[in-house]
Amino acid sequence: MSEGLNRDNVPARSPATPGTASTVPTHWENFLENSVLDRIYPRHLFPPQWFPDLEGIIKKLFAERWQSDEAFRDGLSGASEASASDMISAALALPALLAGHPHALVMIYRQMITGFIRRLHRREDERPDIVQEVFARLLSGKLARIKDRFDAHFGPRPSFTSYFMVCIRNIYIDIVREGMNLPMKRSDVPLAVLEADFPAPVRQSPSPFLDEEFAKLEAILRLHPASRNRIVLCLKLKCRLPVSAGDVRRCFPGCSASDIMELGADFRKRRDRELFRVMAAVFNRHEARPVRADTLRKWVEGKTHLIMAHLNRLHGRDIYDGDNIHDLLSLFFTEGGNP
Repeated sequence: MSEGLNRDNVPARSPATPGTASTVPTHWENFLENSVLDRIYPRHLFPPQWFPDLEGIIKKLFAERWQSDEAFRDGLSGASEASASDMISAALALPALLAGHPHALVMIYRQMITGFIRRLHRREDERPDIVQEVFARLLSGKLARIKDRFDAHFGPRPSFTSYFMVCIRNIYIDIVREGMNLPMKRSDVPLAVLEADFPAPVRQSPSPFLDEEFAKLEAILRLHPASRNRIVLCLKLKCRLPVSAGDVRRCFPGCSASDIMELGADFRKRRDRELFRVMAAVFNRHEARPVRADTLRKWVEGKTHLIMAHLNRLHGRDIYDGDNIHDLLSLFFTEGGNP
C-alpha cells in the first residue's frame, strides 16, 4: 500500500474477530470519498440533485464488500494507491452494479425514474403504482436484458444513462399499453423492500433525460431555419397532436380561417392518406409549386428519419427507431414548451 494510504497504520481487520472487519477504517472511507467516488461517478455526469442517493449507496456497498470479502481487504492493504483505486472502481462502478447489485442500480436511478414517470404520466394517483411496476420489471429480468444488450465495454457513462432512460420509457409504454388495472398486479418486488435496503426520500423533479433529449431536438431543428416552421407543423400533424392557429400562421403567414380550421381538425381517428390529402390541399394554396399528398408524406418521413439519425449519432448508438421517435416528438411538442 502506498505511504499516503497507509500513513494511519489502521489494521485491515478488527483484531477482536480474526478474518473479519466489522467497520471500514477511516482512511479507506476517506480514500473512497475523496479519490475514487468522483472518478467512477463524476459530479458533472451524476449531479447530486439528480442522484441524491448515490454516495450513500456506494459507501454502503463498499462497507458490505469490506466486511464480507477478506481477499478484497487483503488486496487493498497491499496495493498501491492507483491499484487500490482500480480495485474499488471495478467493484463499485456501474458495470459491476448492473451485473451484481441490480437493487442498488435501481435505487441510484430512483429519483430520475420517478421524475421521468411524473413527467410522462398525467394521472397523479397512478404514478406510484407505475413507478413500483417499473422497478418490479427491472428487477425481474429487464436489467439482465439491458446488461446483455448494452456495449460489453460499457461505453461512455452518459451513453448508459441515455440508453437506460430509453429502456425506462419503453417499460412505461408497455405498462400503459397493456391497460393494466392499477394498483399494480405485480407485488413481487415492492418499493418498500428497496427502501428498506437503501433508505432515502423519493424527491419529485423534472426528468433530466427528457430535458437533454428536448435540447438535442431543439438543436436539430435549428439546423433547418428556412423550413423549421413547416417541419414542426407537419410533425405535429403526423403525431396527431393539436395544431394551433399560430402553428399554421408561422408556416403560412397569409393563411385563411379555412386553412386554420382544416389543419386544426382532429385527425386522431383518420388514416395517413386522408391526413396528407388535407395537408397537401392547404400547402398547394400557399406554395409556388404544387405538391402531391404522397410526395408530402415522403418529405415528412424523410425529415423524421433525419431527426432520428441525428439523435442516434449524438448518442453514439441506435436507440431511436420508427416507434419511439414518434413518442419523443409527441412529448417534445406537448411537454417541451416548443411552439
